[in-house]
Amino acid sequence: MNKPDRWKRGLIAVAMSALISGFGITSVTQASDEFDEVKLRYAGYLPATHARELFTQKWMDEVTKRSNGRVTFDTYRDQALLKTLDLLDGASRGISDISYLATGYYPSQLPLSTMADLPFLSNNSQALLASLLQIYGEFDGMQKEYDDNNLVLLTGISGDPTILGSNEPLMTVEDLKGKRIRAFGLINQALDVLGAVPVALPAPDIYASMERNVIEAYSGLPASLITPWSLHEVSKYVIDYGAGLYASNAIVMNKTRFSGLNDKTQALLKDTFAELLKDVYIADLAKLNRERAKSMQDSKMEIVRWSKEEREKAAKLVRDKVWEEAIVSREKRGVPARAFVARFVEIIAENEPKSTGYIDPVSAAIGRPD
Repeated sequence: MNKPDRWKRGLIAVAMSALISGFGITSVTQASDEFDEVKLRYAGYLPATHARELFTQKWMDEVTKRSNGRVTFDTYRDQALLKTLDLLDGASRGISDISYLATGYYPSQLPLSTMADLPFLSNNSQALLASLLQIYGEFDGMQKEYDDNNLVLLTGISGDPTILGSNEPLMTVEDLKGKRIRAFGLINQALDVLGAVPVALPAPDIYASMERNVIEAYSGLPASLITPWSLHEVSKYVIDYGAGLYASNAIVMNKTRFSGLNDKTQALLKDTFAELLKDVYIADLAKLNRERAKSMQDSKMEIVRWSKEEREKAAKLVRDKVWEEAIVSREKRGVPARAFVARFVEIIAENEPKSTGYIDPVSAAIGRPD
């Protein structure tokens, strides 16, 4: 092409740009001072009525409001678009733009993120969430596992600590010896180390299994689910044995899609989550937990907690065995798990004294642990 032809094409391009601007037509990539006009596809496995999905809907509504309607969402909850175990791969491949997933299902793809599910790590959901976001920002290995899956972590999210539900006052490690206890995830391994007999059961089967004495106690679920699932009818005691939070979640976005958004839109998605988690989600969760504590008390359940000495004894047994096995298995794959856990524990310890907005159901009933 000769110079006059290139010059003519340049004039045409300038003229077309002016024409488009004059008619208010916007291109796919917005100017940096505008939000992108985009519709994002969201997928999750929880029903729309679940507390955490009610929260994600608040987030979407707020993002749409703050962007003056430019950022909107198509929602596919309750596995409508992707099955539970496909949510990570679905977001990675762009089937969904955003996925809500339980990290514990993906130890191969997210070996560091799944360490947040270690038993006896923390009882404080607010502190754990703050710590997850902090370590994601500073620990290269954690960022890498999301990058390697073509994902960006928008936020972490978690529920409440696990408890023991039982018809006996199981108040010591010794009391657990030989007891058949329903569990979930790494809580299975923790209970095994503590001398119990873990029983893998779906949560909906707990009631009938307690009723028929198939199991003698249950764990791997929070106290907030006891009365909604009528478990107060088959168990007298709610016991905090210190195992803590046990199932963290992540809301992730396809990295290619995220990178295609301008800085203002990217910040909107992340910053709105951070703000609402602090000001809305934790407050809503604490309110719900106070209501559930009263519900358990009204049902005449005994709500108790292991002594500090017994909790520390159990924690040491579990950390020496379950934590160490999890760390070693990841280190063998070249994952810097030991350094990650050491730093994560430090960050949680820093955040727990500041995380006073959250309270779990047992603490709402009998006070915070000593």
